[in-house]
Amino acid sequence: MYSAFVLMAFCSLTIPIKAKIDHQDIKHVHKTATKPKVEAAHKHIDSIDIKKSYTELFKAKRRDQLGAIESIVNIEESKRRRYVEEVVKNVKDILRENRETLERIGHLASDPYPHDSETLTNAISKVLENVAFFSDLSLRFPFIEKLMEKDRKLRTDVVWAYNYAKETGLCDVDTSKVLDMMAQQHGIIPKSEKFINPYDKERAKKDLEELAAQEQERHAMEKDSKITKKKRKSESKSEL
Repeated sequence: MYSAFVLMAFCSLTIPIKAKIDHQDIKHVHKTATKPKVEAAHKHIDSIDIKKSYTELFKAKRRDQLGAIESIVNIEESKRRRYVEEVVKNVKDILRENRETLERIGHLASDPYPHDSETLTNAISKVLENVAFFSDLSLRFPFIEKLMEKDRKLRTDVVWAYNYAKETGLCDVDTSKVLDMMAQQHGIIPKSEKFINPYDKERAKKDLEELAAQEQERHAMEKDSKITKKKRKSESKSEL
């Protein structure tokens, strides 16, 4: 249903742009040399508008997903892990299936959004939605790290989906941050020095304590260094 709304929105966006191109062709029939440039310019504008429209629809989908995450968090603890593991398995299957579709057709993440192909738009939407949903789950349920370590196929598909989603430029800012936090947590990209998973309270507390200890150690080393330099200066003066 979501993908259908995406396609409808894109169709409505392209109609006025095409009308402008037709009008330009009628008005300047004799200037055939400029026609490709005009069409290329309109296609570029069209592509930008389509991306913006998709991102807005994607943000709405993300709000629904976050509501679903809250529902999962509220599941009875004894049943929650099995449920999450089943969801992760489904996500893996969806990512694998749609990765195969995109690779079979040869659509790169950097290619223009294929608004005229339902097969491709569905595949891209499913990749972005599911890697984002996986990221939400992963940050909230630390045991998923062990699933990633044990299941090499899951890790391979998640790494691919993360890179694909980031390269499309279709994710909104908040989703990009969630994807990056997930990638840091699983070692897909290097962790920043100040990386903290805000949803893992126990680990966040431990990480904050470690950061504070490192900061104290750094200050102590700087202080010792300054004292050593002062001693050397005083010693050199006394020798003179």
